Amino acid sequence: QSVVGEVAAVEIEFVELAKTLHDPRTCQHCQSLAVTGGGAAAGGSEGVNENGEYGALIPNHQNTGSGYATATSPSSSAISPLIKGAKWTNVGDDGQAAGGAANLSYSYWDGTAPYDYAEGTRTTLGSHATGNEAAQIAAHDAVFELWDAVSPFSLDKVTEQNDGSQVGDLRVAFTDGVPAGSAAFAYYPNGGASGGDIYYSNTIDTNGNAVDFVEGEYNWVTALHEIGHALGLSHPFDGGSKDGSTLNLNLDFQRNTVMTYVQRDRNKTLSYNAGNQTASIGTTHTSTPGLLDIEAIEHLYGSSNWSFNNTDTTYGAGAGSDAFDNNYDSIRVIVDSGGTADTLDASGVTSTGSIINLTPGTYSSINYYATMDDKINAVVTDGNQSAKDWFKAQLTNLDALASASNSYYTAYTREAL
Repeated sequence: QSVVGEVAAVEIEFVELAKTLHDPRTCQHCQSLAVTGGGAAAGGSEGVNENGEYGALIPNHQNTGSGYATATSPSSSAISPLIKGAKWTNVGDDGQAAGGAANLSYSYWDGTAPYDYAEGTRTTLGSHATGNEAAQIAAHDAVFELWDAVSPFSLDKVTEQNDGSQVGDLRVAFTDGVPAGSAAFAYYPNGGASGGDIYYSNTIDTNGNAVDFVEGEYNWVTALHEIGHALGLSHPFDGGSKDGSTLNLNLDFQRNTVMTYVQRDRNKTLSYNAGNQTASIGTTHTSTPGLLDIEAIEHLYGSSNWSFNNTDTTYGAGAGSDAFDNNYDSIRVIVDSGGTADTLDASGVTSTGSIINLTPGTYSSINYYATMDDKINAVVTDGNQSAKDWFKAQLTNLDALASASNSYYTAYTREAL
């Protein structure tokens, strides 16, 4: 089955992109057709479009469905670069219970349920887990739930049926058909069978034998990124948005949007092993959709009946990454639709301080170190001056890059996500 006219967001190095003669997932003409519905009309009441393809949107979780609609560009220069130009329709709202007929659904390919189009040799998500397949699925479910939290509709998981009578609107699988240099890709909303489908590359095996989705790590933010595409968000930097706009580089970083590729130097984590006296700097990726992502979702789908944490909620008193304590190193956006006495509790931070800003849409800092020396001394506790000097040199360089005005960082490339 052809997928001509059905656009996907391909995550690929620009060098590889230049080598590609034609790929409908990167071709601007094909993208334009997909946004306008050319070659992939929305499914009708029988769920089959003029090309004989099942509609991608399946509000009753069967092969009947409606489709998608074009989306307008917002006036905001910060949001318009994230709007691809297509969105899902008839997805209900948070006022409907889980499993509602109109809720947007997702599923994981079970290895047998048919697809109505070709996409390389597919394998299941669970087959790439390091260990427990159920834990792998649960971790990816948690990423979907993060988008559910910021959307005014429910994202419901359904179990695929072997005969294809029940599959999700958004389907998730691995494939060997991902272009070279890429970790994953996803199709934007469209009325064909591929609409909203997400594929991970077999080569995303960053540890050489398996893929796990771990909060704060690369694969987690990759999942956030691809689901963003499946809901209608574009890359903010490549001019692929509906109006061709790009995001100012002063805003184009993960704390604002998971759709970015660049400026990850702001998210560095210092590590020191006193046993062998080795120092290293890693990257902590964002755990949730960013501020601009949330605004973009609101532009596409509105906020009517949106509900999440709508009673009095305490943040910071949980466990793991939800605990505001001396080990806190998470990057996240809090969304909250109601309550009269919500609380941010940073009393668990005892080794240093915190800066909490209660103004909506602003940043706070938990477990905050005021100076570079404070940060380094908190990590290098045995007085190793060589390690301290190395950290200081690295951080000084990163600070210079972060202050490089509106220009690309020469030391970094737009890595494939």
